[in-house]
Amino acid sequence: MNSENIFEEFTSKGFALIENFITSSEVDNLLQECSTIVQNMKLPEHCSVFHTGKDQARDDYFITSGDKISFFFEKDAVNDEGDLIVEKEKSLNKMGHGE
Repeated sequence: MNSENIFEEFTSKGFALIENFITSSEVDNLLQECSTIVQNMKLPEHCSVFHTGKDQARDDYFITSGDKISFFFEKDAVNDEGDLIVEKEKSLNKMGHGE
């Protein structure tokens, strides 16, 4: 698939599948590193629930997350006090936001 086809697929579907972008070994390494990062994340400083829409833009944690690895949780992953109530690996909606 050439870059024009990839762009068209992304534009029409909101995502594009790029075959053989990385090797299976590289996928395994990425998954392992993500697992390590998630296991080492500190709570509760990272308990921010991800919201779609306008509310997310008001979340200071979201706005200031551009220069570090940040964690955004599913709404049912934390209780009213902000404590994580499910396993870390199953709690995340998104992880990312590097510059």
